[in-house]
Amino acid sequence: MYNFCKNSQGFSAVDAKPFVVRLLEVEETDSTNSLLERLSRAQELAEGTVVSARYQTAGRGQAGRQWYSDAGCNVLISLLLRPVFLQPRHQFFLNQALALAIADTVRHFMPGHTVAVKWPNDVLLNGKKVAGLLLECQLEGNSFRQVISGIGLNVNQPQFPPSLPLATSFLLESDRWNDPEQVRSHLLQEIGNRYAQLSHGAYERIGKEYMKNLYGLEQMLAFRSGDRRFRGKITGLSAEGKLIIDTGAEHEVFGFKEVEFLQS
Repeated sequence: MYNFCKNSQGFSAVDAKPFVVRLLEVEETDSTNSLLERLSRAQELAEGTVVSARYQTAGRGQAGRQWYSDAGCNVLISLLLRPVFLQPRHQFFLNQALALAIADTVRHFMPGHTVAVKWPNDVLLNGKKVAGLLLECQLEGNSFRQVISGIGLNVNQPQFPPSLPLATSFLLESDRWNDPEQVRSHLLQEIGNRYAQLSHGAYERIGKEYMKNLYGLEQMLAFRSGDRRFRGKITGLSAEGKLIIDTGAEHEVFGFKEVEFLQS
């Protein structure tokens, strides 16, 4: 049922100790995040364990949305992390590091195209969503017990339903096929690089690079918060990773699920 590929060197060594990944490949599952969570309850899994699926019957994105992907076309993975070095109040630095790793990967395979990170966890290719990140955290006292990080990256998706007009893939933007396994391998290397930076306390560097890549920074955009629609400019992030928007009258701060982007 499961194909374990032990000692897959997905994490590269920024320091002297490579982060060894245990890769679990499945043909089909409900959700890679759900499968990895079930496995972590059944046995003690090492940090760096990765679940990869060719197809998800109930893939999950942010805010309970379904993740759309045809079988075998894309990268669908979940990664087990134990960031004991990170205080829970600094969780958004982990979001930033992983989002940057995805953006680094997209740039590697799509040179010359526009890549941006859309707050909080999406990656855009030429203004359309090419990847998403879903973090599910478990705390133990005042530290992380584990974090399951689900990543969907659209590689060879040939089309999307009309309900997803702003989704795209490497194939749709370049008319070129890429090997999803090669993309996955490179992604895990980039995650290793960024995770090592984070573990070494490079919060300022990660934060600055995230802001440099942030979609809509200092641009007039349309937003919705509850029943209210408004326009404003993203000016930055709070220490907790909340979005700061200049509405003209004041600077307002929004947490996850408190504001959404609208098409201008």
